[in-house]
Amino acid sequence: MKRKKKKTGLIIFLILLIMILAGAGVFAYLYLNRPILKINKAIEEDDIETVSELYGSLSKESEILDVQDQMLDKCRELEQGFIDEELDYDFVTEQFDILGEEILEDNSRFDKIVKNVNTLNTSRISFDEGMKAFEKEDYEGAIEAFSKVIKDDENFDKAQAKIEECRELMKPDITGSYRAKIDVSSVILQYVGASGSSPIPITLDIVIEITDESNGCVYMDIKDPEGLYDSLVKLVTYYAKKNLAAQYGISEDNLDNYAKLFLGKSVEELVKDEMNLDDLKETLLLDKTYFTYTIDEDTVNVLQPESGETFDLNIHDDDLYLEERSAGSLAQIGSYGIEFPLIFNKE
Repeated sequence: MKRKKKKTGLIIFLILLIMILAGAGVFAYLYLNRPILKINKAIEEDDIETVSELYGSLSKESEILDVQDQMLDKCRELEQGFIDEELDYDFVTEQFDILGEEILEDNSRFDKIVKNVNTLNTSRISFDEGMKAFEKEDYEGAIEAFSKVIKDDENFDKAQAKIEECRELMKPDITGSYRAKIDVSSVILQYVGASGSSPIPITLDIVIEITDESNGCVYMDIKDPEGLYDSLVKLVTYYAKKNLAAQYGISEDNLDNYAKLFLGKSVEELVKDEMNLDDLKETLLLDKTYFTYTIDEDTVNVLQPESGETFDLNIHDDDLYLEERSAGSLAQIGSYGIEFPLIFNKE
């Protein structure tokens, strides 16, 4: 009887032990397979997809907040990796898409990180576009692209330097000779005491030569002083004949014969004798007139040191334009009846 009782007790003990061990095993299985543990393991292995898949199974508020904080730290690591150019943009944004789908949805700190990465990526693209435009000598396009590079981009200083370089390269090369024709008929008519339009077109063929790009020497010169003098003689002769013919009551055709008969010279020869060529050259700037100048962006500011007279040349494309407001200030040229805009075509 006693043996039977012992056997029964042993069986009960074994059953209880088995139940305890089974319960402990179930408890251990459930404990060791908690979602948070799997999530932590996935975080250690940088398996963001598994973290995202298991995140919805979390029920404890503390675990949810802990995972969010760890994922924010992960986002900061991704951001820094992109900043340091250790991670490319496609990989980083792919990770952001996974995390932002559920775990960090509507998280302002996460949104700020994503925005920073996108802004930096756009800045880097702009810098690359600027370099391509620069290589193609599209300086305006390069400046536009470089201007979009942000200060947080390590290329910012390079972009600013390139902008200045582009601006320098865009400045027109104003060295060389520039020419313009100035109508001087009106002043000549006044010189001979006549009025009306000139029967002989007379212009000053002016050359402006600039010798360097910044500060230096510029001079104005008459292109063909002898040709101009011949035109002036013809014009004065024309009006002299007209006046003399009317005064003596003879035809202009016969005037030269009468002049040669009584004075031994033609009317033109008489005009040349009475005209002082040196005074004429001085009046009409037939000799080179020197100026100094400075460049202010697209304007050449010219000064005649001796007289203090100034005028401006506006640079546009490959031409120079004498600005209208300068007509009165450059008295000797302005008095010749310059018509504006006056274009100086580069030779």
